[in-house]
Formats: sequence, C-alpha cells, structure tokens
Amino acid sequence: MNRTLNKTKVLRLRLKDKHSKFLRDLAGEVNFVWNYCNELQITMLNRERRFLSGYDFAKFTRGATKEGLHLHSQTVQAIAEEYATRRRQFSKVRLGWRKSRGRRRSLGWIPFKMTAIQAAHGQVKFAGQWLSLWDSYGLKAYQIRAGNVCEDARGRWYLNACVAVPSAEPRSSARRDVGIDLGLEDLVATNHGRRCRPRSSIAALSRSSPSRNARAKRSVRARSMPKLRIAGKIHCISSLPAWCARMTRYLSET
Repeated sequence: MNRTLNKTKVLRLRLKDKHSKFLRDLAGEVNFVWNYCNELQITMLNRERRFLSGYDFAKFTRGATKEGLHLHSQTVQAIAEEYATRRRQFSKVRLGWRKSRGRRRSLGWIPFKMTAIQAAHGQVKFAGQWLSLWDSYGLKAYQIRAGNVCEDARGRWYLNACVAVPSAEPRSSARRDVGIDLGLEDLVATNHGRRCRPRSSIAALSRSSPSRNARAKRSVRARSMPKLRIAGKIHCISSLPAWCARMTRYLSET
C-alpha cells in the first residue's frame, strides 16, 4: 500500500506588464526595509557587539506597515529573515545596499509568505491588488506556501510560488534478500535452494583457460581486472560467459 507524500515544487509564472509600475514601487519599499536592517545591524554591532537574527529584527520592524508602507507585515518579516540568513551564510558584518534608482539599480525582489497572497479566478491578490498573470499551471488548485515576485534584466516580472504537490512513495525493486553461492558443480546456488547448472561448469572452463605465462602477456587493462582462484589456478573474471552475469542479476532481482 503506497503512502501519499507531499513534496515542494516551485511554479514560475509571468505577470502582466501592466503591473510593472505597481511592483516597482513595492520593490522600492522592499529595498528600504533591507537597507534599514543593514543599517540597524551596523549600529547594533558598534553599540552592543552582537549580530541580529530574524527574530530580533521583528522587534524593530513591528508596526512598520502602519506608518505608510504598502507591504504586508509578513513580507517585512520575510525580508528581515532573509537578510539575517544571508549575512550569516556569507559570514559578513553587513551586506550590500539595495538601490532603487540609477544605473546600478537592484532588480526587483518582493518576498511573501502564505498569508500575504491569494489565488483566485486566474489572478493573485498581493498587497491589496489583483495581479493578472499567465496561469498555465492552474494556481488555484495548489496551496501556496511561500515565494517571491522578482524582476529580470528585461523588466519582466515573475511569480515564484512554492506549492505542495502530492507524490506517491516510490516502490523498491527488491522484494526480498537472496544469498548467492558460486560453486564448481553448480554455477549459482541461492539460499532458497534454487540451483543453476550451466552447459559447461566453471571447472571445465578452468581447464580450457590459458596458462599463467600466456595470461601475463595480456594488456594492462586485462591484468588490472579482478581475478578469481579456481582449482589452484588464477582466472580473469572477465573470461566467464556474459550469460553468467545476466543469470546473477536475474537471481538477485527475483
């Protein structure tokens, strides 16, 4: 019986260009919050000699959306958490400043959490406004967990949404363990009592094998292959018939 598991999948959908100005204004507010966290980190390091985590930033950014920011409160927390994560990842005292204007303008980036976005009738509601997009996945059927809205170098905006997708647990190809014993009379004998007799036994193969001196003149590739000692003589495992390997794989899979 297969169990149903949930795996995370990222859906990338392009937003309509008519929302570019609205999203660019939100990206400017994201840069403002990012730069505030950057400046606050420098101040706290000089004053108290400590680094701030995402939980510490939440105490300073609480109530920011009531002072004129159009961002969702969860988006402000996501920005602070992302800043703390990247600063710790790269072991930096501070990170780079995000710029909203000029030639070196930072590309737009607006993170969000589950409660900050809503999908319905082929659109998404974000920051109090419905945004149109090319919904090629049927976003309404998925539960959006988190994600971001980002801008590429051509000025196009995309929605990157992490959704939960059910997936069946993969079946294992091995059904039971099988022990294999290689012998002289029988080529293969399993622990279930199953035996396999080839047309010519390994002992007969050992009598037809070339001598040790002739084998010593073989190429480096043949000498480097693993050896098998049978009836007091050394033989290359590669000299065994190809169907022996196929029979071994068949017995191990059944």
